[in-house]
Amino acid sequence: MATSGGTVSCESHPERHHAMLLDFDPQVRGLVGQPFRLFWPGRRGGRGHVPDFFVRLGDGGGLVVDVHPDGQIGPDDAEAFAATARACELAGWSFRRVGLIDPVLLANVKWLAGYRHPRNQQNQVARELEEAFAQPMPLLAGAERVGDRLAVLPVLLGYSTVSEPLGALSSPVHGLGATPDSRPTSDRRG
Repeated sequence: MATSGGTVSCESHPERHHAMLLDFDPQVRGLVGQPFRLFWPGRRGGRGHVPDFFVRLGDGGGLVVDVHPDGQIGPDDAEAFAATARACELAGWSFRRVGLIDPVLLANVKWLAGYRHPRNQQNQVARELEEAFAQPMPLLAGAERVGDRLAVLPVLLGYSTVSEPLGALSSPVHGLGATPDSRPTSDRRG
């Protein structure tokens, strides 16, 4: 994970995909997989549930995330999610149950995730890119304004975020003639 520099345990591809999406969110400061087990008296006796993620947010808040496709929620799942939401409320955290990710958004996030390696975190180049893209221009033209595009593009793509704006990655990313919707931020992980 680029956010923490560590790894996160995931039990399925949808969980891994949501972990990647959370890793792009500039509000996320930390992410842990299978963080705790809840126990409660359920409709069929004692019940338990392990949420998929605990997320530490930039404002200090917590978010618990369960990944489960919309059409596959049975009565036991619904009970587990309700119990998790209630436990989160008591702890002062938020709870979110998420399903499958839009395939175009997912493809774009997977592609950009490869550029989030520490070798591409070059703050000086990022600052120069911010200046170059102060006014909208084609991606390659802005990269070439800063330097050799083969050296600059990985830095630009490594500083991309999903949430600013989220819609920017909901359309296919192909070719490199697009105008970036947001400028790279050299200190976005603060």
